[in-house]
Amino acid sequence: MSFFFRWIGREVQNDRAWVAIFLASLSLGLFGFVGLESFRSALETNLRLNARNFLSADLAVSSRRQISEQELASIRSELKIKTESHLTEFFSMAASGESSRLVQVKAIDANYPLYGTLKLGSGREITKGGSGILSAAPVAWVYPELMTQLGVKVGDEIKIGNLAFRVDDTIVDDSTQTFRLAGLAPKVYFSSAHLAATGLIGFGTTSSDVHLFELEIGSDAELEPLAKALEKKFQDPNLQFASPYDRAQDSVRALEYLLDYLGLVSLVGMALAMVGLGYLIQLFLSRRLGTWSLLKTLGLTHSRAVNFLLLELALLGVLATVIVLPLSLLLLPALGSLLAELLPISVEMTLNARTVFLSMGLSLVLPILIAWPLLSPLKRLNLKQILLDRELWTGSWNPQDLLRWVPALLVFFALSVWVSHSWKIASTFLGALLVSAALVLLISRTLLARLPSLGSRWTLKQVHRRLTRAPLRFGVVVLALAFGTMLLVLLPQIRAGLRQELMSPASARLPSLFLFDIQEEQIGPVREFLAAKGAEAENVSPLIRARILTVNGKNYERGGVEKSEMQSREEEAEARFRNRGINLTVRPQLSASEELVAGQPFSGQVGEIAELSLEKKYAERLGLAIGDVLNFDIQGVEMQGKVVNLRSVKWNTFQPNFFIAFQPGFLDDAPKTWLLSVPPMSEEKKDPLQNELVAKFSNVSIVDVTRVVEKILELSQQMSGALTAMAALSVLVGLFVLATVLSTEARTRLIEWNLYKVLGARQSQVLLLFLIESLIVTLISVTLGALLGVLISFGLMFFVFEVAFIPAFGAIAIGVLFPAILSVLLGFLLGRRLTQGDSASLLAEGRL
Repeated sequence: MSFFFRWIGREVQNDRAWVAIFLASLSLGLFGFVGLESFRSALETNLRLNARNFLSADLAVSSRRQISEQELASIRSELKIKTESHLTEFFSMAASGESSRLVQVKAIDANYPLYGTLKLGSGREITKGGSGILSAAPVAWVYPELMTQLGVKVGDEIKIGNLAFRVDDTIVDDSTQTFRLAGLAPKVYFSSAHLAATGLIGFGTTSSDVHLFELEIGSDAELEPLAKALEKKFQDPNLQFASPYDRAQDSVRALEYLLDYLGLVSLVGMALAMVGLGYLIQLFLSRRLGTWSLLKTLGLTHSRAVNFLLLELALLGVLATVIVLPLSLLLLPALGSLLAELLPISVEMTLNARTVFLSMGLSLVLPILIAWPLLSPLKRLNLKQILLDRELWTGSWNPQDLLRWVPALLVFFALSVWVSHSWKIASTFLGALLVSAALVLLISRTLLARLPSLGSRWTLKQVHRRLTRAPLRFGVVVLALAFGTMLLVLLPQIRAGLRQELMSPASARLPSLFLFDIQEEQIGPVREFLAAKGAEAENVSPLIRARILTVNGKNYERGGVEKSEMQSREEEAEARFRNRGINLTVRPQLSASEELVAGQPFSGQVGEIAELSLEKKYAERLGLAIGDVLNFDIQGVEMQGKVVNLRSVKWNTFQPNFFIAFQPGFLDDAPKTWLLSVPPMSEEKKDPLQNELVAKFSNVSIVDVTRVVEKILELSQQMSGALTAMAALSVLVGLFVLATVLSTEARTRLIEWNLYKVLGARQSQVLLLFLIESLIVTLISVTLGALLGVLISFGLMFFVFEVAFIPAFGAIAIGVLFPAILSVLLGFLLGRRLTQGDSASLLAEGRL
């Protein structure tokens, strides 16, 4: 073994340039992936540390209805309670003067918060038991942005419902603040002692009744199992039990989805780096054919020779970890700054043991997995062929050779599942990557084969001959540039399409206002009021609260798949849908934002059992199909329905839409509230109408759809910025691979360049040959990459997001020009450097 290490040391010493390029390629490939995993681990650690502050309790029990005293008594009997707090959360309108805004109200008792802190603008810090000062008089603490929106200051009054509250202070830091996607309305805190006087809480009000508990427990590890045990005991989906870490994860769920997709983009960069590594390892093996033949001459068996070469690559891979980890530490603050606006807490960037071992494992395994298939042709060659033939990988591969790539693909698939937390997404991602790579290589080679027909010039023939003699080099360059271009085109294309769809969804008008919490006795007066103001009430829809009791006679179980660290995103979504109550509506026919995709429309006849219409994806998540019979509990009354059709819903229209719709005639007497939308109108008309609605119907909540869309777009812009940054890193990896291939191939062919010069070619002619070759490869690559980006974005928009595809020509142009210009410039600089000097000196340097 000591002989091996001495030999490897000499090999590395004699080939330092190749070693440096190899380490840089592997490090760049792992850079984004390991950095993201470090960030994810740091986020998870910080969430666990701050979990109680998010929940402000050891355990929270909540419901979209008022929890009965009988239920509370039963729940309390299962717990060892030290302190308890109660609050009510809901959306309402806050008004001051001629301005009004939607707010998120938190009516709290004197014990709130049990954990965490509310830091006020005056410098006060409210901790456990400190909120009692709000009960003395109708005063409120508000988020600063509400002060700006309403044009008020501390000491002024804002009206919420029927009661005027004096703004006592602002909240500058709220430890219970969750992921900002949920913060579409600023918060207002006041004492629950004044809640009744507002007149806002009545039957059907969309509110959350929340009970918080501080418990006597042995360790924090008991809390999650306790919440799960209570969920199993109390099967009503309207009752939600949350441990601190459950709430912490809920608060950053959208961020976790973003990290999943960032991880997939980073894997594209890793795939490009692995393609470059394949080229470097092929070069490594080609240049060690002499060593290989010598070892075999000395009696070394094929298997031991293979082990010797793999050991050298493995040691270099481990050495790359020394580079990757410091680079990741540098990356983490940059990631933190990109995601800072999306985080509810500040994340302390660290490297934990899991990330370190993951980095070391990948650095060790990936070079071996890539080298293993490339070693197979050597076994079939005799010593004479090894000594004379340097182009060993230009022929065809037999099925057995191709099977050697399976371990590498399985590892890459496992990484895709790891970062996306979804077997479905990982399978689609890897399949799309492989199909895209195959198409790019096939089409590019077909185009290259047609190159001589473009003309009979000597230059084109030489370029064609050079490229076809080195298919591996050609394939590596094309894949690197095409995939980099694809990412640069794909992400802006999707962002532009979603923005267009949010601002003006196809086949539907975006409303100006969305009204909810309209009581049964108010729906008539509200419609009359709007008509008097020249504003039509559209998509008027009843909302009936219910829960599913049985499906086809079997109890409808809550919980779904048991939660675990490896739970997929699809399983998480299914569990969330099962673990909550549902809202029903009554629809005689489809609205403009709906489309029938399966089954038959409602018959129009009232039979013994109601006809049901389900939203397609909701039915898929819960395993429901046409013909299924569902039994509902609607405010204590059981009602059966049979699924007769499935429909797709355009949720981005911001119209009243529901997962489950009943045919008319069955829920006429059910207790309900109403929702409606107001069609588009100018800002000059919209704001006064909203303020008059608030003054006349103080309990009705109003969403300004335009402002909501602007907030969503702002948030999506931040997410898109993070994705674009990761895509840029992948593009840089591709350009590095390109530079590696061009420089190494150019240097290995110095003798060929010199031969041209000896035969009388001028330096400018040789340089032109090099540039034409680079230009042809670049044009083929970026064109295929752009087409691939457009096709994939079309597929995502049409099949995943289900929105119209509108080409963003600016994004396409930038995605093509940026890598093309850099590639040609890189080719020019390398060609100029390599063609300078006289033939004698160049011949002397004609080696790596």
